[in-house]
Amino acid sequence: RGTLLEELGRSALERLLPGATTHASFDYFVPASEHEAEAGPTSYTKRVEGDILLVVDDVAVIVEAKAVAISPESRAGQTRRLRRDLTGIVTKASEQAARLQQRIEQDGGVRLRDVGWFDLAHIREIHTIALSLEDLSGVATATSDLVLAGLLDAGHIPWVVSIHDLQV
Repeated sequence: RGTLLEELGRSALERLLPGATTHASFDYFVPASEHEAEAGPTSYTKRVEGDILLVVDDVAVIVEAKAVAISPESRAGQTRRLRRDLTGIVTKASEQAARLQQRIEQDGGVRLRDVGWFDLAHIREIHTIALSLEDLSGVATATSDLVLAGLLDAGHIPWVVSIHDLQV
């Protein structure tokens, strides 16, 4: 499910952003400690995974795809289960996208495992997307409620979109 979602998302975004430089299912490095953070990107040792990064001119689009299914209990209105399901989709995607965004903003690029340094110092705008198999259109209009519930950080609110809506 996750691999298919990433492939469909990449394909849809590349059609929307022709000519974009795209990295998909990539590993990159982040600091494992404050000491590494101070030493700079060449010393980062913690490897993490990113789903999709597209760069067009001075704009970066970071996509985190979550293939988590909304449970029948959530659909029936069980709030605890709904919170857990939304955390698995929206919160985790937002946190992972924010991690990459932070590296771009602070380091001026990112060290990719198989490529090396990917210079992004020219980036002026970064957009984040939480991509899902589920139709979460109601969530996209309730971001202030998600922030109040502690599911989203007010400084890192992604566009929450289903793969179907993105393709359309």
